[in-house]
Amino acid sequence: MKDKKKLFSSLYTGKGFYITSAVCLSLIAIAIGVIYKTSTNLISEIAYDTNTSVSFATEQAKADKKDEADPRLTETTEKEQDLTEEPTTAAPTTAKAPKETTTLAATTETTKTDFGNTSYILPCEDEILKDYSPTPVYDETMDDWRVHRAIDFTCERGTPVYSVGNGIVTKVYADTSYGYCIEIDFGDFTGRYCGLEQGTTVKLDTVMKKGDTVGKTGDLPCESSQEPHFHFEVIKDGKNVDPIDEIR
Repeated sequence: MKDKKKLFSSLYTGKGFYITSAVCLSLIAIAIGVIYKTSTNLISEIAYDTNTSVSFATEQAKADKKDEADPRLTETTEKEQDLTEEPTTAAPTTAKAPKETTTLAATTETTKTDFGNTSYILPCEDEILKDYSPTPVYDETMDDWRVHRAIDFTCERGTPVYSVGNGIVTKVYADTSYGYCIEIDFGDFTGRYCGLEQGTTVKLDTVMKKGDTVGKTGDLPCESSQEPHFHFEVIKDGKNVDPIDEIR
């Protein structure tokens, strides 16, 4: 018993005290190291398990997300499918009646008026000085060869000329080549009275009866080298024609 007390007494005194303290510190250090290592391993394992769990959960969520159809995409796809499967129908068209085309005749025909003419008379009672000619004939005044689109009646200056049928005056004018002129629409054709005496009483839109006096003969500048005469033209469908063919 004394030996044990002596032993413990020696441990707490002198060198024994320091040795004992060193041993205790070593043991404490070892214990702390063991605890630290153990806790570190435990924390690592917990972190690993947590990361693993999180990673697994993330991967699982991704997989589930792939498998789960996005309702918006499904709706769009269904709409597109509906549009694709919807039968194509042409827009309703309204049948239009074929547009009527009217072929108009010459202007003189479309404005033709029936004046009740069944026959015509000559515009002048005198003899014919020069016939209508579609081929060139010699012109004394112009000293050249040209077609003659009228009939010239021999008559003295101041001789009355007459309306060859029922009609209406459409033009009254002075021409440098043909003198004072009056045009009358007879329905079938237009008569052109040239070289009249100015100051005639016949005016524009005057209604003429067959045999009415149109005017009296005057000057005809383009044919002044010929003996006095009256120049009468007939225009049909816009072209000059032989007056005799129309009034007889």
